[in-house]
Amino acid sequence: MALKLFSADNIPQGLNLMVSQAYTPGIFAQYSGWPGICWQYSGDSAKATSDGYLTFQASNANALGGWMSKVSDIRGASATQSWLGFRYKNTVTFMTGPLVFVSATTSGTTQTVLLTMAQVRTAGFGALNEEDYIEVFLDSTNQVYQVWINGVKVLSGSFAANSYPATGAGYVWVACASAGLGAAGAYGIRDVYWMDIDSVDTARLGPIHSVPATIVVTGSEYVVTGAASLQAAVTTALQNPPTATPNALSPADKQPLTATLSTSLGSTIPILAIQGQISAGGTASAPGGVDMSLTDGTHTTDLGVVSLPDATMLYNRYAPNIARTAPDGSAWTVAKVNTMSLLATPQ
Repeated sequence: MALKLFSADNIPQGLNLMVSQAYTPGIFAQYSGWPGICWQYSGDSAKATSDGYLTFQASNANALGGWMSKVSDIRGASATQSWLGFRYKNTVTFMTGPLVFVSATTSGTTQTVLLTMAQVRTAGFGALNEEDYIEVFLDSTNQVYQVWINGVKVLSGSFAANSYPATGAGYVWVACASAGLGAAGAYGIRDVYWMDIDSVDTARLGPIHSVPATIVVTGSEYVVTGAASLQAAVTTALQNPPTATPNALSPADKQPLTATLSTSLGSTIPILAIQGQISAGGTASAPGGVDMSLTDGTHTTDLGVVSLPDATMLYNRYAPNIARTAPDGSAWTVAKVNTMSLLATPQ
């Protein structure tokens, strides 16, 4: 898949998603659906906040963790050129440490810093509470990179081959400052994309912005426990830890859950793609999966099967595929989005 999109809109708010420095995706992957981890120094936190950001809060003046992913978990196996984009907001105090870097290891050794927080301000951006969209181009064959902020190219350079291996064995870090913080330092990222250059996607996307849908869910044969209705069960599942989640049990005939928009989109901005997310779990004996698809009533786009490897409630799992066009094959319009349905069918 050439394009991957990651939103913080549907991550349960207020839950600390940081883990230790080991690359063992757990609580962060479970609640966000993103690859990788929220990497921490002692006492730092990473929480989804009401502004749609994944916000990192410093515990001391020397260090602050952030998001880190193994390159092979987001990049296509044969890709050599890729773009990384994200929206960035510095919310409390000015900082100077690394904002984006690549490295050969999970401890950050053999690294190349591509952009620092100080360089964002030197380029004329990064005022407190200012939203800036940052895009980084990486070429693993020629070991070169570019940095763009709000559509302006601000940096370019080269990196050591072993800090961003062509095999995808390295790691990419975002918002992982290691120095120059105030004790109250805080900043956030949202609207993240990773795009491999291919015959379809040949240039950076520019400042994308995710719009979470408010949905109405129907499924007359579903049995609900621990909630007043199917709608209440689904709403709770998107906002709370697994222990507080009521269950919507799929019927024997594996009827799909159908979700439609409860509030029509009024915006006229261009629509890049539609992405499906689901909170779901299965029994340990037969976890199966959930097939996600979009339909306009006549045409259907299959987004692929979200696997359920065990009985653990898995939050905000992204469908394997992104719908770049409407189910009828034409470009997305606001009207087409407003009349579509998302189907979640147990397998």
